[in-house]
Amino acid sequence: MSFIKKHSRLNISKQELEPFALIEPNKNYTRNLIATDDETFTLLLLCWNPGKYSPVHDHPCNGCWMRVCQGVVNEVRYEKKERTILPPIEEDDADNGTKVCDDDVTFSSSSSPSPITTSFECTEDTTFKEGEQTYIHDNLGYHKVGNPSDTLSISMHLYSPPFSKCKIWMDPNDSSRSSTSRMCNFSEYGRYIVKEN
Repeated sequence: MSFIKKHSRLNISKQELEPFALIEPNKNYTRNLIATDDETFTLLLLCWNPGKYSPVHDHPCNGCWMRVCQGVVNEVRYEKKERTILPPIEEDDADNGTKVCDDDVTFSSSSSPSPITTSFECTEDTTFKEGEQTYIHDNLGYHKVGNPSDTLSISMHLYSPPFSKCKIWMDPNDSSRSSTSRMCNFSEYGRYIVKEN
């Protein structure tokens, strides 16, 4: 039996999750560690504040299984697309090797090569309800996740193996500019993490 089928049969009550559902209203979401062996898996409970999302990010592991435990969670998947920035057309070029692309973008064949940029193109936009689940891996694309509703949403995430950092993109229109984000848990095993100053 596949992991997804086993995962869908998992029956966890909200009372069992309550000790791990720690929330911070000033954050988009909180990462609350439920369990890990630091080698093969990490199980987290993410609490999503209303209207808040993660940035677009990757998964430097074997992917992420996500199950909605309360409310709704929206997942927007992307793939990187290269695009060419075309130079402006000079009037003199109109009769001199000008071509028209399928999408009616005009460029001059006599000009020097144009710079290429990359951006994200949305491939899926799905909202999952309580009890529903999904899986993401980099070969399926990158994604951002969040809470499109006006009430708290909670999702459980299983990563295998655990990872300590990932790439994030703050501007989906420019996928060539990523940052590295370190994974910081808001709580571990039902206890707040005290940050030292």
